[in-house]
Amino acid sequence: MEIIKAILKWNKDIRVIRYRPRIPLLDKDYVMFFNGTGCYSNLGKVGGQQPISLRANGCLTQGTILHEMAHTVGIIHEHDRPDRDKYIKILPQNIPQEWLPQYEKSSYEDVRILGPYDYYSVMHYPIPAPHTHLPSFEVLKKNTDLSKIGQRVAQTDTDKQKIRKLYS
Repeated sequence: MEIIKAILKWNKDIRVIRYRPRIPLLDKDYVMFFNGTGCYSNLGKVGGQQPISLRANGCLTQGTILHEMAHTVGIIHEHDRPDRDKYIKILPQNIPQEWLPQYEKSSYEDVRILGPYDYYSVMHYPIPAPHTHLPSFEVLKKNTDLSKIGQRVAQTDTDKQKIRKLYS
């Protein structure tokens, strides 16, 4: 039910790219949601079946579903932007080794900056590193509400604008 709610929310808010039920004889490229081992998706269109893993225990919040849906249309993590060092300082010593690739900075050659840095983006990781209580990064902008960083409630207006810009 949460997946359907997230799809309806996406279709209402984004408008330029919509999710709908697959028509097997017509749709060669499609997204398939499944109960996998975690919350993950490929970045951008891969062709054919594109899986979104949403583990039943922990991944079925609207914000997490929207996060993974945004990956399928090519949206990277906010904290991976090529200009991220102006906004956050990554603390690799606090991040488990297997999670370090999730914090790699993208290059300007590989991604477009689609809008302002958004600390409250559904695409931003929270401050605590995965599986630890240590900070994975420091926020460089004063007066930022640290409790909202990494939220998985809903896409921000900036999140929506970035997707619209990418597909308009």
